[in-house]
Amino acid sequence: MKKLIAYWPAVLIGIVPFVGLAQDAPTPQDASTLTGITNIIANAVDIFVGIFWTIAIAFALWTAISYMTAAGDETKIKSAKKRLIYTIIAFVIALSINLIKGLITSTLGGGTPTANW
Repeated sequence: MKKLIAYWPAVLIGIVPFVGLAQDAPTPQDASTLTGITNIIANAVDIFVGIFWTIAIAFALWTAISYMTAAGDETKIKSAKKRLIYTIIAFVIALSINLIKGLITSTLGGGTPTANW
């Protein structure tokens, strides 16, 4: 029972983006034009980015908790520092994906680029 209670925050963090994405259902796009195809790909990338951000934030929380609970153990601290570097890389990748998607969308004529951050 204690393990079940301990995992609830992680479960909620994992579910919240899907609930948010479910509220804004994209309108069906016409795949016969370049703009329609660009919008379909942009919507798919938005879903991927939401999942990626969820994983990156969960990884950041895991890193912070493991660093705080290291209690001076050098191996745990080194492991947490490695994970912190990977977490920062994940955040940079997530931001880059949004910027690249906006650039490609505006170049191909898919409408105005939006940043979902």
